Amino acid sequence: MQNLLPLIPIIIMIPLLIFWARMFSDMLDNDTIVGNNRMIWMLLLTFFNVFGAALYYTTQYRKRY
Repeated sequence: MQNLLPLIPIIIMIPLLIFWARMFSDMLDNDTIVGNNRMIWMLLLTFFNVFGAALYYTTQYRKRY
């Protein structure tokens, strides 16, 4: 059990990283976000990582699909 403890953060981070990458790639392909708004979303996703991706998911991604 002691050998598995270092793996727990990695196991938690992998789905979060995949979610972030999916939202970032969707933001790059989103044609409804134009001009300065795209830069704002890019900065938000870059600096706030998963929390920014969750915000993008709730405000942009769910509206399109």
